[in-house]
Amino acid sequence: MIGLVSALRVLGGELHQYGFTVFFLPVTQDLGLTRAATSLAFSLARAEGSLAAPIVDYFIDRFGPKPIMLTAALIKPWSEMRKRMNVTEK
Repeated sequence: MIGLVSALRVLGGELHQYGFTVFFLPVTQDLGLTRAATSLAFSLARAEGSLAAPIVDYFIDRFGPKPIMLTAALIKPWSEMRKRMNVTEK
C-alpha cells in the first residue's frame, strides 16, 4: 500500500507540481500563448484538485483509504489509455 501511494504521489502530484516549469516555455512558444495565459492554465489545473479534495476526503472518511486507493489505481491506467486513444496525429 505504501509503495502504491508513493508511486501515485510521484506520478500524479510531484511531476505536476514541480515539473511544469520544465515545460512552461516550450508550451508557451509552441501554442503562441502569453506567459499569463499559460500560467492561468496551470493554475486552473491546480484549482481543480482543490475542488476535488473535499469530495475525496468524504469518501476516505466514509469507506477508508484502501478502497479509494484501489479505485484510483484502477482508474488512472484506464484514463491514461483513453486519453492516448483520443490524441490525433498532425
